[in-house]
Amino acid sequence: MTKQATTILIGLVLLTLGGLVLVSNLISEPKKNAEILTQSGAGSPKPLPAPSSRPVSNAAQVTQDLKRAQEQLKTLSDTIRNDEWGIAESLFLTFELKDRRLPTPQLKHPDISPILQDFFDLYVVQLERAISEKQPKTAQIALNQMIGIVSETRARFVNRAAPVDVQRLHHLARELTLWKDVGDERMLQARVAALGEAWNDVSPLIRARKQGEPLAQKLEAWLVQAQSAESPLKLAPLLPELNTLLDQIDVLFQSGAGRDSGNPSNDE
Repeated sequence: MTKQATTILIGLVLLTLGGLVLVSNLISEPKKNAEILTQSGAGSPKPLPAPSSRPVSNAAQVTQDLKRAQEQLKTLSDTIRNDEWGIAESLFLTFELKDRRLPTPQLKHPDISPILQDFFDLYVVQLERAISEKQPKTAQIALNQMIGIVSETRARFVNRAAPVDVQRLHHLARELTLWKDVGDERMLQARVAALGEAWNDVSPLIRARKQGEPLAQKLEAWLVQAQSAESPLKLAPLLPELNTLLDQIDVLFQSGAGRDSGNPSNDE
């Protein structure tokens, strides 16, 4: 073997050994890093905090919280109607942090459906998106549903004679105003029909109250006019009278009715 061949052979051997050492280091380095992370705990994901929920043990506090949520949602609705999106974003942030959760259903309140919380969460997300994209119609649709859910939930915590069905009359009245503003005739027709069905359910209770019969006759006359209205333009002048009649119905049930420990007013 010549001197040149020997030199080449030694070089190949050195290159091979160097390659083996390099591969060995590359393989062992991840193992060392993994051991360090395992020992320090840095690689373990931290659990997310559970969403907060109001306890139902203190009915007075829950009622006041729901009342505040109603007021905040109505203020937010007025702000969006006035096209004040900056203020709306601030109000929504406050509402989401403090009043997003409904009372947790327990055996003490079996008539509070957990599905309402699921729908409420859905409308919260829709409202957040609508505010971010400055979509007033979508925001008002979500707000009206949220107000209705909060109002019905609060009604179940209040010790009063007015049935929850009365809250649905208020909700449908808000729906009529909403869809009138949007100009959706199909939804208006659907809500007028729903209002008629809700009225059929609750009217016997209203007629049984003192001075309830005259109010019942007026509201039924209003329904006849609403059902014959062919467009949002014709329905619009009727809506203030409906709200006035519903306020008078509230007064019927407030007379002599008990209050809950939080002493909330029957404000809708």
